[in-house]
Amino acid sequence: MHTHDRQYKVRIKVNPLYLFPFEFFVLFCFFRTGCVVCPRCECGICQPMPTAHESVCCAEISQVWQKVEDQRPEIQMSCITEHPGFQSNCLDVWVLETAYYAFRQQYGADNRTAHEKFRYVAYRQLVRWCWGYLGKHVRVALPSCAVNKIRSTFPADFGSSYTGLKPPNL
Repeated sequence: MHTHDRQYKVRIKVNPLYLFPFEFFVLFCFFRTGCVVCPRCECGICQPMPTAHESVCCAEISQVWQKVEDQRPEIQMSCITEHPGFQSNCLDVWVLETAYYAFRQQYGADNRTAHEKFRYVAYRQLVRWCWGYLGKHVRVALPSCAVNKIRSTFPADFGSSYTGLKPPNL
C-alpha cells in the first residue's frame, strides 16, 4: 500500500456561525432570542457590527477580558463597558481631550469634528489600556459592546456614518 492511498481524517473544531455572512448572524439571533444582539456575545451588551470580524465580544478577547477579571470579586461586572477604567479612559471628555493633544503633537492637527476626535481617541485609549503598544500599522478588532458604547456617547453627525475597522495604510 502506498502512503498516498491512505486517507487521513482531520477534525477541525469550528463554530459554524463564524462561516456565515453577517446577515445570517442577525437573522439567527433574532429567531433564536427574539432580539438583535451579536450571537457570539457573552456579556449581553454586544450588537451586530457591519462585518463578522468586527462582531466580537469583550469576553472573547483575552487582553480585554483580563481587565474585567482583574476587578473581580470586588466589582461584579459582565462587560468591559461596566469597568470603571473604561469609563475613565474611554468616555471621560477631559481624559480624551488630553489624549488628543498627545496624538495631535505626534501626528499633527486634523479637521475632524469634536465627536469624531473623541471617538477616534477613545478607540486608541481602549487599545492602549488593554494591549499596551501594538506597533505601527497593527490593528485589532475592538469589542462590539465597547465600540457601541463609545459611539452612543459620541454619536456621528446627522448624515455621516461610522468608518469601522480599516486595514492599515502600509
